[in-house]
Amino acid sequence: MPLENALTTLDAVKDYLEIVLTDTTQDEFLIGKINGISADIIDYVRFDLATEYVLPADATAEIPRTLPYNIESSCIELVVIAYQCRGSEHLKTEVVGPLRSDFSIGWPEHIKQTLDRYRRYVMV
Repeated sequence: MPLENALTTLDAVKDYLEIVLTDTTQDEFLIGKINGISADIIDYVRFDLATEYVLPADATAEIPRTLPYNIESSCIELVVIAYQCRGSEHLKTEVVGPLRSDFSIGWPEHIKQTLDRYRRYVMV
């Protein structure tokens, strides 16, 4: 089961990846990525999202989720990127015939822009 402060659920990630929910062969990897990326996002926005929002895993019929969907979508997308790049973490560029893939380090700009809307800045 993902951490208490996970910003998405295993079912949501598997649904996005079109992995049958009963297929548990990738669960350990996905749970690890959900946990790690959730923690990274919380560090990035500089506050514990679970203290201000009801997270997807904590939602009930009586208490609906309040975490903005774009934050959850950012988490899902980062987990999917990690899933799809497994085995190529050490690569910078790969060329196969006329095709070239560049592997960037860091988060895609559109995800940073989304999370920047929620980021808290510290005044010094």
